[in-house]
Amino acid sequence: MSQPGKLASFLLSVVSNNFWLKLISLVTALGFYAFIHSAKPLSQKFEVRVAYEEPETSTRKGLSSDIPKTVLIDVVGPAQAVQQIDEDDLYIRLNLSGGQDDDLTLTKDMISELPPRVKVKKFSPPLLEIRFEDVIDRAIKVQVTRTGEPASDMEVSGNITVQPEVVTATGIKSLVDTIQFARTEAFDVTGLGQGVTTRMLKLDPAPQGVDYDQASITARVDIKRKLATKQFLQIPVEVVGLPRAKTKPRQVSIQVTGSEDVVSKIVKEMIVPQVDPSKAEVDLGQPGSANFSVVVDIPDVQIEVRPTKVLVKW
Repeated sequence: MSQPGKLASFLLSVVSNNFWLKLISLVTALGFYAFIHSAKPLSQKFEVRVAYEEPETSTRKGLSSDIPKTVLIDVVGPAQAVQQIDEDDLYIRLNLSGGQDDDLTLTKDMISELPPRVKVKKFSPPLLEIRFEDVIDRAIKVQVTRTGEPASDMEVSGNITVQPEVVTATGIKSLVDTIQFARTEAFDVTGLGQGVTTRMLKLDPAPQGVDYDQASITARVDIKRKLATKQFLQIPVEVVGLPRAKTKPRQVSIQVTGSEDVVSKIVKEMIVPQVDPSKAEVDLGQPGSANFSVVVDIPDVQIEVRPTKVLVKW
């Protein structure tokens, strides 16, 4: 048999062998192909996460524009392909490490895990405005507020002191410049007795995008007994050792300051303003005059005399 005859015989045997099985397979494949390519396209919306890398610390640049956490995309494609998309797998990763301003137009190739036969019809928003500012360091004064009251016979003496008095805020200039104080949690003095109380207080969180160089400070408060003041007017001045001597003015005013329980017991009769000429280098045997300091002795209180000196004539 000639070669062409053998080839024809071989091809006939290939076609005729399991003919119906091969025909069914061919029809099935053609039908499946036709189904896929004739199916109506499906349109659907997905939220795509946006991730990005901040600029390197060495660039001293910080992101000042708002980058959305997600962007909305409207896709279209074969129904089977669209339905197999898992929204949790979709994301856009931006490299902002260079710290360069940009108006970034979003495209399909930025989205991970999106099937190749699916097209993106629309991005919302369609572009991202990327803006940066200089990162600065600035000293911020620490501010402590007080809450509560000490024990009933006590009061806070002076202001609460802090260490350190300032902290360093680091962040983009527009944010750092708006900070007036680095505030702490309140110092509660409820029921405190006499003495100095020291506590560690946490700083309130810095504004988003700003960092403080420490998270807490040391605060001290001094509690003293509550003071009272009482005034006594026109109290005659006595001259020690010279009963006939006269003073000008003849009377002085006295103010006493101390704890409430001590001051409340002081009455006018207990106050004796005195001058003592014998302590001065003057000849008291001869008539004369001189200015002398007025002395008042009352224990456990502070005393203020007005005027502090009087003229004594003898």
